[in-house]
Amino acid sequence: MKAPVLVSAALGDAPHLPGTFALAAAGAAACGADFVKVGLMGSAREDQALLLLTAIREAVSDVNPKTRVVAAAYADAREEGGLPPEALPRVARQAGVPVVMLDTARKDGRSTFDVLGETAVRAFLESARERGLQAALAGSLGPEELALGHSMGADILGVRGSACAGGREGRLAVDRIQALREALRESVSRASVRS
Repeated sequence: MKAPVLVSAALGDAPHLPGTFALAAAGAAACGADFVKVGLMGSAREDQALLLLTAIREAVSDVNPKTRVVAAAYADAREEGGLPPEALPRVARQAGVPVVMLDTARKDGRSTFDVLGETAVRAFLESARERGLQAALAGSLGPEELALGHSMGADILGVRGSACAGGREGRLAVDRIQALREALRESVSRASVRS
């Protein structure tokens, strides 16, 4: 039997409009999305982010309790605005949101690791784990970054541009997907040797 395909609905970079985004999230949940992702661009303070995420989580739970909310903070939040990434696991836990993501707001080719460095990315993942949350990494992850994120224990790894010929706006490319898959395979193999 084939594994089911999971569906994710991305609400985008949210300005601080809790009611609007709760309604949008409820609509996505009603359509059967497994994940509803929201970027915390306009809710830069922790109290704002808590209000927004709580409204979204409650709306989603009312419509489809199986849908999981994913809250994203940005590695480059200090440059672009938005909730500082180190605050996200704490706020998400308070809001009852089960998945946190670290991404980049600027799509300029710099990866999450380039912007924050390995130490800060690792601290984000550990902070999420300590709070019982799943942690996702995205943001210009190529094969090396994908393997590094896996080795650090990220639960979910997101790619777009590195899987496409022509970058984010291009088409999926078999050779690029194979390179990503091989990098993950090698990371899994190294992890099993260490165990």
